[in-house]
Amino acid sequence: EQRVAGVRGAGEQAGHGGEHAFLVIAGIGFDADMVGGADDEMKRRLGWLAYFYAAIAKLFKRRMTVATQVDGRSRDSAFRSRTVMVANTGLLPGGIVLAPDATPDDGWLDILTLDTRAGLVGWTSLGVKVLAQRLGIRGRSDAMSTIATKRGKSFEVRASRPEPVQVDGEWLGNALGFRARVDEGALRVRRG
Repeated sequence: EQRVAGVRGAGEQAGHGGEHAFLVIAGIGFDADMVGGADDEMKRRLGWLAYFYAAIAKLFKRRMTVATQVDGRSRDSAFRSRTVMVANTGLLPGGIVLAPDATPDDGWLDILTLDTRAGLVGWTSLGVKVLAQRLGIRGRSDAMSTIATKRGKSFEVRASRPEPVQVDGEWLGNALGFRARVDEGALRVRRG
């Protein structure tokens, strides 16, 4: 049995209100900026590499202030981050492993917070950590960059101002946050 995760926008959204199922990943902040900035022609010609080029234009955008809540427990204190993502699976196109523990059939969502400091040095540090995860090496938070993870069945993120949101590579517009949850057994996939 596989599962489907759902995202519901919280607050201001540009034209795509309501609930959206996702199978891979949903996020707010830098990842959604990258998705929204990828030109259709570039995506057609370059495939997933188009997102890399779109990311360059957003590297130095101001960090967002967010607060998160997992499984209805008390809300975390507000913190600064580049992006917050909810992953149903950890492997992305190009062999990128963002959430090493995320599998689509385990009944859990993996919540990732990625942050950088110190300009290009911070982005380089984060890139090395993400690439190392492909080799099974977990990067630790340091003064340059952070990859923090949590697991849960439901998740809510709130931003201090409207931020871009994406679901499975579809840019949805700006929102003050979103909620995500697991719908266990909502999708049956045959393997083999």
